[in-house]
Amino acid sequence: MNRRSPIALAACLLVATSLTGCALLRRGNDEPRPRPTDELAADTNAMFRQLWVAQRVDQYVTQGVPAGIAQTRANSDFEQQFPYALPNPR
Repeated sequence: MNRRSPIALAACLLVATSLTGCALLRRGNDEPRPRPTDELAADTNAMFRQLWVAQRVDQYVTQGVPAGIAQTRANSDFEQQFPYALPNPR
């Protein structure tokens, strides 16, 4: 009786997981993942630039620099620190 219990339990678990669609026993999706595109890279780069420049402008404004001058300085700082980045689209 003791020998049948673990075997019966294992069989029940196997049947239950196969009927409920357990992810451990399921094969992965055969469709390949979409590859990153140039548009995605450009969007990510533009978002990074926007956030970095906004943070730098806030730092300059906190130091007492007028907002217009802070924006110009932040843009030039970005271009100096990240020369490989795409140019500002706007």
